[in-house]
Amino acid sequence: MSGLDGFDVLLWLRDHPPHNFIPVIVLTGTGEMELAKRAYALGARSFLTKPLRTIELANAVSGLQDWLELTRPPVPSSSQ
Repeated sequence: MSGLDGFDVLLWLRDHPPHNFIPVIVLTGTGEMELAKRAYALGARSFLTKPLRTIELANAVSGLQDWLELTRPPVPSSSQ
């Protein structure tokens, strides 16, 4: 991202409804706890450290679909 990092994106999403309801999963090459705390404070739903092997990354990504379904906010019903 030109001139932006993931934290800038989290800040923007948080400050721009309705985008602040988009579930964000931070995927990083480092597992530093301070970065995870900052990501969660800015609204991230999860913080994952990238696996070193491609198969591990593929397995992690395939499991995200179920997680996203479970954490999806309810859609308001429209009254007619």
